[in-house]
Amino acid sequence: MPLIRVGAAGAEFLEAEQYKSETELENVLADHVDLLREGDDPNLAMVTRQLTLPGSGIADLVLVDAAGVPIVVEVKLGRNPQSRREVIAQVFDYASALTDWTVDELDEQTDGMTEAALRSLLDEDESTFRARWRAVGTNLRAGMVRVIVAVDEQTEELSRVVSFINEHSDLDVRLVVVEKYRDPNGDAVFSSTTPILSDDQIASARSGSSARRLAAREGFQAVLDAYDALEYRPLELSGRARNYRPLRHPDWPKAVHYEFLDARGNTNPEIHLESDKVAVIAPVLKTLSNELQAQFPNATCEFSPKWSRGRGRLRIIHDQEATADLIAENMVRLIEATRDRIGEALLAL
Repeated sequence: MPLIRVGAAGAEFLEAEQYKSETELENVLADHVDLLREGDDPNLAMVTRQLTLPGSGIADLVLVDAAGVPIVVEVKLGRNPQSRREVIAQVFDYASALTDWTVDELDEQTDGMTEAALRSLLDEDESTFRARWRAVGTNLRAGMVRVIVAVDEQTEELSRVVSFINEHSDLDVRLVVVEKYRDPNGDAVFSSTTPILSDDQIASARSGSSARRLAAREGFQAVLDAYDALEYRPLELSGRARNYRPLRHPDWPKAVHYEFLDARGNTNPEIHLESDKVAVIAPVLKTLSNELQAQFPNATCEFSPKWSRGRGRLRIIHDQEATADLIAENMVRLIEATRDRIGEALLAL
C-alpha cells in the first residue's frame, strides 16, 4: 500500500519497496534508532551491533534508553520463516543471557560503548550519569530488559505470540514493523508502527504487568522483613536496591557475598562471585551445591556457571508457593552451611 505525502507542490505517492536483506533493515535501525521508540518512551541510544551473548547467539542491536533500560533488538524479514516462531525462543534466550551480566561487564563486552551511549543521552552533570549507570545495573540484575522484534511486515502469528507474552509475563517484548518506501526523487522513506494490541488491550496488558511487578516487589519486601525479624541472623542486609540485597561477610572481598535476589517475582537466597579474582573458588560452590541439597528438601540447590561472565553463583531456588519465612530461614541455613568452606577457599587465594 503506498503512502501519500502532501506538500506545497501537491501530493506525492510513495511506493512500498522491499528490503534487500535483513542487514539493510538492521543498518536503517542502527542509524535511526528512533524508529524503535514508541510514544512517550524515553530517548534511545545505540550501544553496539552484533553482540555475542554467551550460549545464546548474536544480538543484532543493543540499545539503552534514558531510563536505564537495556534493549535487545532482533531483526527479521517477514519472508524469513524464522521471524514467526524461532524468534520467540531467541527473545527469551537473549533476555536471559543479557541479564547474566552486570553493567560493568556489559560495558566491557561492548568496548565502553554502554557508557558512551548513556552519556550521549544526557546533557547533565556527572551525578545524573552515575544515577543512569546504576539504573542499568539494577535493571540487568532484576531481569528488567526490553526485547524488540523488528520486522518489515506484520504476521498474525507473530503478533499473537508477542501479545501473549506481554499479557502473561513481566518481560517487555515489542513488535515493531518498519516499512520502506521510495519517493519520486528516489529517496528512501521509512515508517514504523507497533501493531500489537488495541488501546484497551495495551492498557490492560500494562496494568496487568504493573500489578505483577507490584506483587513481586511486595513479595521481595516480605522476605526481607521476615529475615530482619529472625532472632538469629548470621549476617545483616545491606544497601537499598529495589530488587536485591547483599549480605556481606566482613572478612571477605565484596565480590563474594550472599544475596537475596528478586528475579521476575521469585526471591531466592544466593551466593555470588562477581570478580575474576574470586572466580577461582567456583568449584567450591559447585561441590557445595551437590552436598547441600539434602538440607533444603523444599527447594532446589543449584550452581549456575554462567553467572557474571562464567564466574558462577550458588542459589537455593524456591517455588512460588514458598513462604517468606521459609526463604528467610533458608538464607540462614545457606550461610551456616557454606561460610567456613568459602572462607577457607578465600584464605588460599
